[in-house]
Amino acid sequence: MLRSLDFMSKTSGRLFVISGPSGVGKGTVILRLLDLVPDLAISVSATTRPPRELEIEGRHYHFLTDEQFNQMVERDEFSEWCWVHSKRYGTPRYEIEPRIENGHHVLVEIDVQGAEKLRKEYPDLLSIFIAPPSEEVLLDRLSNRKTEPKDVIDSRLSHARHELSQKHLYTHVVVNDTLDDCVQEVNALICNFITEGES
Repeated sequence: MLRSLDFMSKTSGRLFVISGPSGVGKGTVILRLLDLVPDLAISVSATTRPPRELEIEGRHYHFLTDEQFNQMVERDEFSEWCWVHSKRYGTPRYEIEPRIENGHHVLVEIDVQGAEKLRKEYPDLLSIFIAPPSEEVLLDRLSNRKTEPKDVIDSRLSHARHELSQKHLYTHVVVNDTLDDCVQEVNALICNFITEGES
């Protein structure tokens, strides 16, 4: 069901989607944005995978059983959901719609598959793709983590190539060459969309 947000008044919130390949630094960019943009909250996804060490329910994810996830799907309580590595991930409507209607701004960090579904569901959102300066730079960033074996890095790089092939579908593409410049550019895009409603 299409849920356009074009009914929003000047006091209503805005919806933002940020995507980018693993290692591009989008998590750091988002943390900076949460400090810079007034009344901006990040949407917490739901998943059927078990929590990892140090992950907190309601902060990192809403951890659901298969039955709970099925019930939410049946009640149309997800803005989008998809399978990822045999587990399901979804964006609950309650993370987005009530907040926007009450004047809050919502940011969804999501992969290209989920972003495509959200663009169809909410055609008035602003979508931003964070890209690396080059594939070589991205490989260096992934390798410098030194927390994952080579086969995992190769898999992430292959997935990154697919994600980069979809960047033209986004409203804006911002290259994260220098973190401060990237944050400044994304912040300007978001603030302009909030104040002017222009992408």
